[in-house]
Amino acid sequence: MSATSVGFKAMPISNLTTEHDLEGVQKLMEAYFDCLWTGDASLWRDVAFHPAAHLYSVGEDGSLQDWPIEEVMQKIANRPSPESQGAERKDVILSIDFTSPTTALVRCEVAVGERYYRDLLNLIKLDGGWKIVSKLFHILA
Repeated sequence: MSATSVGFKAMPISNLTTEHDLEGVQKLMEAYFDCLWTGDASLWRDVAFHPAAHLYSVGEDGSLQDWPIEEVMQKIANRPSPESQGAERKDVILSIDFTSPTTALVRCEVAVGERYYRDLLNLIKLDGGWKIVSKLFHILA
């Protein structure tokens, strides 16, 4: 019995993205981090997230947790912001992977109060702009 290999053609990064795409994703990420820092949910609504976006995690009981973006924005708007509490701001983009001309994956970490999160953000380019369509996150501490 012989092993079967699956072939693929890797697309050079220059064909996947432009400097404009990188700048667009970086601007989106600034709004993403600023929202978490200031509590201004309009930054997520107007700049970062697609209206149909969802956030996912695993609950303490091991079950899938799924929140529509509108529900999460309400929670952010109604809680004291890290900025208002004088917390130290900690946020970093770990990687941006353009997987096609219209899709990207951003890996980042951010502190919100006493919690430190690792996020995987799935982005889609629609109408010339980048939007987060899903967020998978894990609380590190």
